[in-house]
Amino acid sequence: MKSLFWLLVASCLVSTFSLRAQGVLFLTFDDKHWDKWIAAQPLLAKYDAHVSFFPYGYLDDAALKTLKTLQDAGHTIGIHTLHHKNAASFFKEYGAEAYWRDEVLPQKKRLEAVGIRADTFAYPCSDRNDETDRFLLAQGMTYLRSGKGGDLSVSFPVKELASKRVLTGFGVGTYYKTDIKKVCALIRRIAAEDRAVVIYSHDIAAEPSKIGMRLEWLEAILKTAKDCGVAMKGIK
Repeated sequence: MKSLFWLLVASCLVSTFSLRAQGVLFLTFDDKHWDKWIAAQPLLAKYDAHVSFFPYGYLDDAALKTLKTLQDAGHTIGIHTLHHKNAASFFKEYGAEAYWRDEVLPQKKRLEAVGIRADTFAYPCSDRNDETDRFLLAQGMTYLRSGKGGDLSVSFPVKELASKRVLTGFGVGTYYKTDIKKVCALIRRIAAEDRAVVIYSHDIAAEPSKIGMRLEWLEAILKTAKDCGVAMKGIK
């Protein structure tokens, strides 16, 4: 009987572990598309997906209300600067302190004043270097997101997440020559190999801008991740 008992226990453990989510998908969206982001919330909720939004520009009360609603739904909100100034170029010309004062702090203060946690950062145009990374992390930023255009080779083992602070992703949009079948194939691969990947885009619509996410693409990504057991998380 004892042997049968432990056989059943082992069987249950195997079943439990086989159902564990493998792989992590970080979906991120940039710029000033808060109305389109909130419109896509029902689709994200349908697949239990949590994502990250990185707004840029002056955040008026309406924008802050929308961003707070997105945070309350389980998504994360980060910083993408006040004027979309490239970090490495700005640092070289005006210095790190000026970038923090003029580009980062205005957004950080507006977000935190309404209870939005704002300690992640997405580089405008992915313009970064070691100096910008060191400085922004020293100011308390927890993660920095960069990108490599349409390069789908940027996934990494989930076990490296604990030590990574700069997360490099790939873009989705017609500008990046997106092949949604290849994107979904990559998601299946990260599920099989327990890897993580970051995807960035901008607006979300049936007919988005060239750097935006088609609704049909977003649903294909979400469904593939859900079917494969991939965790869909915000960067935080």
